[in-house]
Amino acid sequence: MSKNNWNAPSFVHVSPKLKYPKIRSVDTTLRDGRQMPGVSLTPDGWLKIARRLRDFGVDRIEAGSPPTSKEEREMVRRIRDAGLDEIAGFSRTVPADVLKVCKCGADIVFLVMPSSDLHIVEKLRSTHEAVVAKTLECIKLAQENGAKVEILAEDATRAQPEFLKFVMQKAWEVGVQDFTVCDTVGVANPSYTRSLISYLRDGFDGVLGWHGHNDKGLALANTLTALEAGANSFHGTINSMGERTGNCDIIQIAVNLLLDYGVKTLDLDQAYEVSKLVAALTGISPPRSHPMMGENAFTHVAGIHGDGVMKHADMYRAFDPALVGRRETIILTRLSGTGNLEYKLNELNLRVPKGKMQELLEFVKDMDAQGVPVSDADLVHLVARVKEQQDYKRIVLTKFHVSTAMDIPAHAYVEVVYNGDTVPSFGSLPGKGPVDAVCQSIDMAVVKATNKPTPELLDYNVRSIGSGTDATVSVKMLVRGYGKVITSHGMGDDIVRASAEAYMKAINALMLLGDGNV
Repeated sequence: MSKNNWNAPSFVHVSPKLKYPKIRSVDTTLRDGRQMPGVSLTPDGWLKIARRLRDFGVDRIEAGSPPTSKEEREMVRRIRDAGLDEIAGFSRTVPADVLKVCKCGADIVFLVMPSSDLHIVEKLRSTHEAVVAKTLECIKLAQENGAKVEILAEDATRAQPEFLKFVMQKAWEVGVQDFTVCDTVGVANPSYTRSLISYLRDGFDGVLGWHGHNDKGLALANTLTALEAGANSFHGTINSMGERTGNCDIIQIAVNLLLDYGVKTLDLDQAYEVSKLVAALTGISPPRSHPMMGENAFTHVAGIHGDGVMKHADMYRAFDPALVGRRETIILTRLSGTGNLEYKLNELNLRVPKGKMQELLEFVKDMDAQGVPVSDADLVHLVARVKEQQDYKRIVLTKFHVSTAMDIPAHAYVEVVYNGDTVPSFGSLPGKGPVDAVCQSIDMAVVKATNKPTPELLDYNVRSIGSGTDATVSVKMLVRGYGKVITSHGMGDDIVRASAEAYMKAINALMLLGDGNV
């Protein structure tokens, strides 16, 4: 009997290839993404996102829909005045709309042409011939006003492919080289996408784009299939923002293109910062389980995972999270084993006697059983506790008062005691809100008490546990200080108190870590 060689692969993985090594990225967060329910964006936020998208490496930015309102036109104009080029504005095949896009300075008119019978006949009560004539009229008008045109064939995945090809040819004859297939309601599947794009690409030398929505959960699969089949441009949004179930996520597209096809499109080390910026400015964060940018994307809970990650970094991940500006995270819960615990201790450079490991693990499990998340700061304090150190609360918040009123900045007063000093140090500052005021006042008091630099609050998140105004709040923050970066949690029915306690817990943990006393 022959012996199998289990070290030899039985098949060879062949990386897929793209027909075009140069792929154009088009971001529509500021237009299609903003059509997502609940999005709120100030003019300054609008401009910040546009600038950051360009720094991120996005080739074209759809900056808004100028025909919609005076505010939209002003924002597109501001973005162009900021020196950004390849800025597009959305327009129907209506001459007045095209002129509004051109007059606000957009480089490109994204001319949205109805293409399916459902849109042409049922919505517009028109004909295919009339749509073609109106499209050509609008192309000429845009060109006369100095703008390029990219045709976006609306509902193209339910249109007659022959009609799409006919329009592409007519547009090409008048100088339009950009044609994008829009899967407007996400009805396509990869098999149909491949057939459609292959058919449209045959005989067409221009830029063929794909604009996908995620109604059936296939936006990313369809986008990658379109690019394999001959598309050389893709549309997407940050954090999958968009109507209904959202657009294809531009970061997910870029990661897959790099890892599986060897094609670089965006500066992915900026991805997490871009995602957080857009979430902060629009008020829409990606779901916790969102691929790559979700809170849980590179987080492990089960003990077997912690053990596996310690043995080999790639054991339970598809790729190194550093690629998108993130890091691996182990969460300590009731499911944790010694592997998870050892990983976190090594990460924080903490040392615990072998005889104390089980005791520490029981403390961790007890905390989680009480519904209290075990943050980095909590672990530092628990280690100090099992090592019987009495000074793990080096600095204590003894008093705080916050006042806030309509049209008046929030103001906080705090007192802290350092190393048991009988004379408290105080801080008193205004803030953008009560939480900001109390954290800034704590900073002032800590500096006065310790003569140490102020910690830096890198990230702050709060969520409600419950549905009423009396719901419990869970505060999570990321704090940097004294050469370390750690997480800290706070919980309670008072958001200001929970935030203050989480911040103080982080400061104490950072002091212990910085001094090497734990």
